[in-house]
Amino acid sequence: MDTSGELIGIATSALTRVGAICVPLTTIDRIVNLLLERGRVSRGTLGLGLHDIHIPPGLREKLSLSNAAGVIVLGAEPDGPADQAGLMIGDILVALDGKPLEGTDDVQIALNEDSVGKSMKATAIRGGQLIDMMILVGESAHKH
Repeated sequence: MDTSGELIGIATSALTRVGAICVPLTTIDRIVNLLLERGRVSRGTLGLGLHDIHIPPGLREKLSLSNAAGVIVLGAEPDGPADQAGLMIGDILVALDGKPLEGTDDVQIALNEDSVGKSMKATAIRGGQLIDMMILVGESAHKH
């Protein structure tokens, strides 16, 4: 609550391992409206298992990358969105939808409910070279 007694968010420790956070009222209102309209909250999915990875300075310089990290593909769902696009285990995603990635949090931010069913350009490092591909974002629905 703010100083005038108005609700501005809800404090919780259930969403993080680090400590308590406050979910803003705008986020709560958006989620409640989605649940009332659709009965679920949709999130985009690439069908990948990912892990943060540091990109060596020499490779970053060679490829003219602005980001010092990316996400390495550890697994791909058979016939999932990324598998169908040609992404392979060992590829390092460095950009999604034209935005540099520094870790899995950046991937989650890009895969909001508006991304479902849209094609996203993915840029990855494979064999020391940059490759681009288009991935049709799938839906990962969570019922609440």
